[in-house]
Amino acid sequence: LDLAKIEAGCMTWELASFDFRDLIDAAVRGLAGLEHTKPVGFEVDVPEDVVGYLGDRDRLHQVLTNLLTNAWKFSPDGSDVTVRLRALDGGLEVRVADRGPGIPDDDEKERIFDRFRQGVHNLTDKPDGTGLGLPISKEIVQMHGGFIACEDNPQGGAVFLFLLPETDPNFPRPIDQAIAGEESGQLDLMPDPRHTIFESSWVW
Repeated sequence: LDLAKIEAGCMTWELASFDFRDLIDAAVRGLAGLEHTKPVGFEVDVPEDVVGYLGDRDRLHQVLTNLLTNAWKFSPDGSDVTVRLRALDGGLEVRVADRGPGIPDDDEKERIFDRFRQGVHNLTDKPDGTGLGLPISKEIVQMHGGFIACEDNPQGGAVFLFLLPETDPNFPRPIDQAIAGEESGQLDLMPDPRHTIFESSWVW
């Protein structure tokens, strides 16, 4: 399992520079066939300018796919899932919003990211629910020095969001350290993936 590999420090990571707008577009296009199963569309809101990022493109694509699929699954017929990207001072933010039942319990909003925890609405990437979709997404985001959370959608439903800090050689992210460890033969991950840049860039 990907989660077990990440936790054991055995996952192979690859860094590449890319436009995050393209990644979102690719994730949405990859789920286009879902609209034939259920009349729920995807609405994309991205900046006009390039949002460059250095990270593991395939793993972040996995995060987007998990969040978009969850949102689609719990959205009522005839509604849209909205994915928004915005560049921030020090990084970027992605929000995936749906108009489904939402998660009213604040504690549950945190527990759904726990391993094997499906939550009150079975928010996983698989209907039969091994409960790993959101925990894997959390680990991938944290490896990039980021943060993932769930909020209430003011229009009804849920909003899953994650924030990723920009790279800084003075504050290596866990993924930077993992790759450096692979190259040197040593692996030394930071105990808290939310490093100084992240904590100083956004106030929660």
